[in-house]
Amino acid sequence: MASERATRALQRAEHTDQGRAEDWLRGWLPVVGTRPDAALAALVGAADANALAAAADALTAGYVAAAREHGASWAEVGHVLGLTRQGAQRRYGHDTNRTA
Repeated sequence: MASERATRALQRAEHTDQGRAEDWLRGWLPVVGTRPDAALAALVGAADANALAAAADALTAGYVAAAREHGASWAEVGHVLGLTRQGAQRRYGHDTNRTA
């Protein structure tokens, strides 16, 4: 069950790619079309960074789900992510099994 959730999370992340960010930005061209090239490049960079952050979050959730599925405790998950046990469980508990 946890691995299915991880797979779905990774599939959602794959849809947040650069092409999608560029499509979004094209929708705003009436607004940003008058911007200097540097501003437009920065907006594209911000959209790309946002897409990468979403992909990284989904990837982390997938690995947390796998770790929990194989017996890792919330304390161990929290330790490697720089979170408390409670913080890790709050952030990733909805995407993983709740045993162990």
